[in-house]
Amino acid sequence: MNVCPHCHSNHCLPLWRKLCLGPAGSTRCRVCGLKIAIVAGKAWPVMLAGLAAILSMVVLAGFSEFIAAADLRRWLALFAAVLLACIALYAVRVPLRVDELSNADLVARGRAEVAARKRAGAGG
Repeated sequence: MNVCPHCHSNHCLPLWRKLCLGPAGSTRCRVCGLKIAIVAGKAWPVMLAGLAAILSMVVLAGFSEFIAAADLRRWLALFAAVLLACIALYAVRVPLRVDELSNADLVARGRAEVAARKRAGAGG
């Protein structure tokens, strides 16, 4: 799910941070400190499905006075289900990729720097 392509840690970033990453964004791994990003080709279909759900709700909101309350509740439930499915697909099916070159020495050095920063933050 959130496996760092550099250090292969499962806890390289929180889920909310992965959800905030777009196709052009990148962030640093919490374990090794090296830059990672998402695979844009696998992210676009999920992002477009979520956008389609949002746009359909915007269009539906324009016609809300013509729709019965029961139908509106069904549309809202469907919208919530589609949005949750998109979030789940994005979290599970969109992998992370390397965003800078690395080797084993850089990963080890990055892990040491992150650990030192955590110790300094906890001690100070």
